[in-house]
Amino acid sequence: VSHGGLVNVNSHPEVMQYVCDNIPKAKSGVSASNMSLTSFNSADNSLITDEVLSMSDYIKINVNTNKNAHIQIRDLKGNLVASIQEESSIFTFDGIDYPITGMVASGFDGKLLSYTPSSSSSEGLTGVIYMPKSGYMIDVTYGNEANKSINFGFIVSTLTDKGDLSASAVYATTTTSANGLVFSLNLADVNTSNIGDLCENNSILLKTEYFLTDWSIPTEIKLKTIGESQDIVISGGDADSVLLKWYSSDESVVSVSANGKISANGYGKAVVVASDGNITTTCKVTVERYTASIEINDISMLLGERTLIKPIFDSESVTETDVEYSYDSSLDIISIDQYGVILASSTGTIEVTATAPGGVSTVFKVIVTLNGIVSVDSVSLSSSELDIKKGKSAELNAIINPTNAENQKVVWELSNPSVASITTDGLNCVITGLKEGFTTVTVITNDGGYTAIANVYITNGLSKESIQIQSMDVNANNPINNTIAVRIKVANISDQNINLSDLKLQYIYNNDSNENEIFECDWASNNHIGIRDLVFGTIKYSDEINNSIIEISFADVGQILAPNETLEIHFRVHTQNWDLYDLANDYSLGTTDFSVTEKVLLYFENTLIYGEYTS
Repeated sequence: VSHGGLVNVNSHPEVMQYVCDNIPKAKSGVSASNMSLTSFNSADNSLITDEVLSMSDYIKINVNTNKNAHIQIRDLKGNLVASIQEESSIFTFDGIDYPITGMVASGFDGKLLSYTPSSSSSEGLTGVIYMPKSGYMIDVTYGNEANKSINFGFIVSTLTDKGDLSASAVYATTTTSANGLVFSLNLADVNTSNIGDLCENNSILLKTEYFLTDWSIPTEIKLKTIGESQDIVISGGDADSVLLKWYSSDESVVSVSANGKISANGYGKAVVVASDGNITTTCKVTVERYTASIEINDISMLLGERTLIKPIFDSESVTETDVEYSYDSSLDIISIDQYGVILASSTGTIEVTATAPGGVSTVFKVIVTLNGIVSVDSVSLSSSELDIKKGKSAELNAIINPTNAENQKVVWELSNPSVASITTDGLNCVITGLKEGFTTVTVITNDGGYTAIANVYITNGLSKESIQIQSMDVNANNPINNTIAVRIKVANISDQNINLSDLKLQYIYNNDSNENEIFECDWASNNHIGIRDLVFGTIKYSDEINNSIIEISFADVGQILAPNETLEIHFRVHTQNWDLYDLANDYSLGTTDFSVTEKVLLYFENTLIYGEYTS
């Protein structure tokens, strides 16, 4: 159901009861008869549409707050469309009532409006909202009083048709105004020109950023000889302004310089990637090699059978492999489709001429005989896509249909053996990652030449040896202090890019029973470029280690920590009343000078890869 046309509860009470039954942590006794959705029922029905929107018709909003603020999305008539708000409930166990509080999202249909939380904490809110860029307003409130402390931030971004960022604005505040208002955003018609003017209170606008989106590179380039070089032409209105980083999927075939000049190093195919940190696009580069000879063995087939022709070229590095086949079709013995698959239509023998690109050719015979067998109709794979880390393996299985087909033989082919190896055993194979890159695995049935393809992505998994962390504690020599002041450096000593949004830092300390703690990031840089607005801090208590944790994460805006570059963060934690800590009890406490530490933990994609905690 569209968010603009909610189900009439009076007509469909079973729907409301289903909702009540499935509300997380629902209050005991909640039912359709005592729930009300009055504010939602008044939503403007004109918002219902079957129009398919592109990504450029949406905005992306990153939400981060340390408090359970109330977010309301309304249409321009003031009707409530969706909300994220704190709800209290009672969980009863063994006759004892336990109060539970959590944030509940309502009105998001996952299509026109979507909300994805990235934190399950009972206090605070972190997540991403996607919604149309026009026709709405957002109000954020916290309580009903002015001057209440809250760290609340929105990053509002417009998007391109492909979903890349075209402009962003950071809105943030630390206090409420009258009636508990944090701030209001007017989203009547958001565009790159007014993205920094969505709030009447200009003081909450921290930053606007505009991205270069009008640029592209060719999708395909062919080089004729080894040693040939060519500049990749950047086109579009931003071509003269955009700063790109270049990568090649296989430098043994094609290398690319820092300014986008490609050089042919060997015959084959490679993918050249260009990225400005926001948009990433690719160009398939082929260093052409034509075969000097072609050979095809004679083929014996059964009536009704299909068989894939397998040309043999003079080298495995031949790139131009689209062979053309000619034969006397009037005999109606066989037909050959565009993929080189022969269908045996009647018994007999026929000669076929195969001509490779460049003009070399050969002649082979196809002999069709009669025999009653169960033939293969199709083949599929147990997975159409595999993600494998370098040095790891994954299994792929071929499934022949029908399962009782007489000929169960298959051939496995790997398109890029430089990034992965394959070990085959009948209908099964094992793929092992050798280096970062992309390849396809194709299975071909001996009977019928049916094929199925799986895409395989090899990634470099980060390890402890990929990272070095140094830390210092400003107040280490004055342990009885009202402030935890820490500086951390994270150095990427690997040979791969790391997305900051995949990282989380944890500083472990004893909060000495203090309450109402506040995290403040004083300064942060990525390779000497300021990123303070992209740093988020969460303070939580871990029962597992019986200690408090300051967890630092980063906004998902395409920031990359490149090889040999360093991320540096300066942050403070204190209570609202500036209560004293005994820093000497803190597990992650360092010295007043930067030094290598393993007591600050680093998680990559939610997996601990650096540091350790010992009680």
